[in-house]
Amino acid sequence: MQDTRLRAGSNALVWMTPECPLELGQARRVVDLLVHRHEAFRTLIVRGPDGLPEQRTDAPAPDGIHVLDEAADARRSLELAIGETEFDLSREGPLRVGAVRAGERVTELLFVISHCVFDGHSIPPLQAEFALAVREVARGAEPAATRRRHQPLDSAFAERSGPLAQLRAASTAHWARAVRDIPNRMFVPAQDDVMHHYGATYRTDRLAPLLALAARRHRTTPAVVHAATVHALLAALSAAPHSVVRSHFAGRTDAEAETIGCFHRILPVVVATSDRPGFGALVERVAMQTLRAQSRYRIDYLALRQLISAEERRRGVAIADGTIVNFSFDEGFESLQRGSEEELLAAADAAVGELELLMGRNETTPEHRGLDSYLMTRIADGVTVTYATFNGAVFTAPQMRTLLIGPEQLLAAHLQGDLDWDGIGRIARSGDPYAPAPPAVPVVGVDLVLPERVDEALASHPAVRASFTTVTPGTDGTVGLECRVIREPGSGEPLSEAELREHLLCQVRPGAATVAPRRFLIEGQAKEEAGRTEPSVLALVAAVLEVNGMSTADEGRSYAENGGALGAVPAIIDHLAEQGYTGLGPHDFTLPMSLRSLGRRLHPGQE
Repeated sequence: MQDTRLRAGSNALVWMTPECPLELGQARRVVDLLVHRHEAFRTLIVRGPDGLPEQRTDAPAPDGIHVLDEAADARRSLELAIGETEFDLSREGPLRVGAVRAGERVTELLFVISHCVFDGHSIPPLQAEFALAVREVARGAEPAATRRRHQPLDSAFAERSGPLAQLRAASTAHWARAVRDIPNRMFVPAQDDVMHHYGATYRTDRLAPLLALAARRHRTTPAVVHAATVHALLAALSAAPHSVVRSHFAGRTDAEAETIGCFHRILPVVVATSDRPGFGALVERVAMQTLRAQSRYRIDYLALRQLISAEERRRGVAIADGTIVNFSFDEGFESLQRGSEEELLAAADAAVGELELLMGRNETTPEHRGLDSYLMTRIADGVTVTYATFNGAVFTAPQMRTLLIGPEQLLAAHLQGDLDWDGIGRIARSGDPYAPAPPAVPVVGVDLVLPERVDEALASHPAVRASFTTVTPGTDGTVGLECRVIREPGSGEPLSEAELREHLLCQVRPGAATVAPRRFLIEGQAKEEAGRTEPSVLALVAAVLEVNGMSTADEGRSYAENGGALGAVPAIIDHLAEQGYTGLGPHDFTLPMSLRSLGRRLHPGQE
């Protein structure tokens, strides 16, 4: 009845096949019914009177239906025509619709929906509502019974003043502590600030029964087992003492289960691996940490980003996105899980050799998030398909292959007897749990940094002639950095520990493995006098205070440390523009630099 696909990215592309071909006018009526019945399709995100973003539900209707006549490439042509452009939700609604027409009848409809208002869990409700609307319009069926529909704004109101407000407050308090445990990165990129896009698709019908069997033996969920395989492979490839995977969580209460909207959260799950656990122990750790994250999912992206920004400032590093995982399955997999152990083993054995791996390189783009890989795995009709995006500046082609086929290799070996850490490492590097172990690669603690990058960054300071950074491993898995700085003779530039740290914090970013040391030894240092605050810094501080409704702000602390709301940033930028200052973008306010350094990036307007 419905042929659907949901792709990762800014827009969701969902193909729908009506149970009978529709006239074009009927197709428009079906779309109108869906828009009328679901608040998500009428959503605008606009600037409210207080300067903060707010949701409204009066978006203009979709601008007609883009129609293409049936042809071999009609689907792809339609996707390119209406699916690639991002939505501007301040001016247009979050839905575009295309149709494939055979003669005078529409045989397929393409819904392009902004990911801001639509997630994977919205597909089944949309399918059901689409089928009802088609029967109502084309078959003359009775209209769908009116009922009180839970809508996204209901959840927003409940989070502010209703039953979800307490859960949101508890979630914020939890993540304020939990961000301390997130490694800044697991891998050091071979090139800074670039994304070498490698797209990969991997299909296998072996992984599903292996996941079902492992989940049963460990009394947990297939999602936890799948995440544990990714944790294990990343930890073995990086040799880092902690593994972090950002996992998708549904983010829905029972009342929201059938609501079309975007509720999912992407939350970091961190597990310790420095004690070289076996795979069984790793599954238990991932299960525990996943449960903790899931119980505190009620935090939005901007609130979590604000907590991470403050932690980056405290640490003197940028925390990279690393690897993101999205795992889901259909009802058929639920029935597979009820099979006997013998049936599951037989299904896994029978599937050997039915593997397909396709990999191709795409473009190279600037990278600002520190993304290593994105793995979206879906089990449907017994077949597991993983759509992956890798950064070729982080992973080699063999490592990409390992992250795709490694999960089933790990599980197959583990189900024969608990796989130890050495076995995990051998699979990660060669695919064979019995291959000779490679030599260990020493790493330094949780904070993976390159000390030479510190010296390179300091060399750009006009008052620094040379610097020498040394690394001291800590007992708690962290690193200590000490930097000896030789001052440039005769330089009138300010030079203090605070100034040097701030200079480095201005160059810390997710796409590069550098850090701001906490300790500097400055040779030939003269006493510095307090300088005058620049007008641009004063303008920024004034804008921050006014838009956020704050009474004080410390220009020596970051925006997040001062308690500024990330949702207020667009209004701050507009306020500065009214004062004649430009040069800052929304992303700059998430960086671990002080308001003073941000203010120095502003440019006064031309007279």
